[in-house]
This record gives sequence, C-alpha cells and structure tokens, in this order.
Amino acid sequence: MPADDVTVEVNGHEADQAAVSLLEHEGWGHFTAMQVRGGRTRGLGFHLSRLAAAHHDMYGRELGGQQVRDRIRHALGGRLDASVRVYGFWAGLIVTAREPQDMPRRPHSMTAVHFQRPLARLKHVGSWGQGRFREIALAAGFDEGLLADETGRPRSQSACRTSRATAE
Repeated sequence: MPADDVTVEVNGHEADQAAVSLLEHEGWGHFTAMQVRGGRTRGLGFHLSRLAAAHHDMYGRELGGQQVRDRIRHALGGRLDASVRVYGFWAGLIVTAREPQDMPRRPHSMTAVHFQRPLARLKHVGSWGQGRFREIALAAGFDEGLLADETGRPRSQSACRTSRATAE
C-alpha cells in the first residue's frame, strides 16, 4: 500500500468532504489508535473498553464493541496490516486505516514536561498543548515528550508512538 493511501469512513461509509471537515475541525471527540497485523490487534479489548468508557463519559451514550469491530473491518477492506484510528464524535464514528507503522528498532528517548491534558483520563482530540510539547521535545533532540502532572507523575506521551508508560 502506498504511504499516502488512507481510507476514511464515517459511520461505515466513505467520507465525503463534509465528513472530512468534521474530522479536521471538530475539537470535541475521543479516539484510540491501534496496529493491525495479520488481521488481528493486540489489546483489542482494551481499545474497545477505552472507546466505550469515553463515549459514555462525553455523550452519555453507549458504544457497542461489535459496532466498532464492524466499522474497523469495513474500513480495512480486507487489508491484513494497517494503522487504524477510531474517533468517537457526537455524530458517530470515524475510522481511518492507513499504512502500518512499526516501532523504532532503537531505544526511544523522552523528556519530561509539565503538562496535564484536560480530562486526561480520556484519550481525546483537540489537545493543542500535547502536540506543542511534542514539537518542543523533537526540537531538543528527543523522540517524544513525556507529559507529567503537577507531582511529576507520568500521565501520557505527547504522541502515541510508544508503548504505554506505567508509573507506580
């Protein structure tokens, strides 16, 4: 698959320009990102739970795991390997599928920055600060920014390119 080949579907249908505009300009939603290999996703239950909990928190509505699975399967269109993102918005689900991404084959360098996203328990869109701190980390020669709360406890990364960090 060429690097720029991306599938974008809204509520199970190919996205038109209006739907793509929603994705580009809507700042109120949540998402999860996953890698599909051989038609399977490691931790799929975690991703589905994250989406369901965030959808309920944000919109007070249920989001069924089977519906999400069906939409992902449809967007994949038979591809066995891909990078997939599922966005939950008030108007429904947006699913994107593009070329798979591999983890770097070297240690990943990180720098800690003091920043806590609003509603940090939700993986949501519209976090300008998170992206800005990633750019600052990259400019300083790091691969990533590690976002820490006021106590210094790691909360998340500035981008979703590494495995989850766990702080005790």
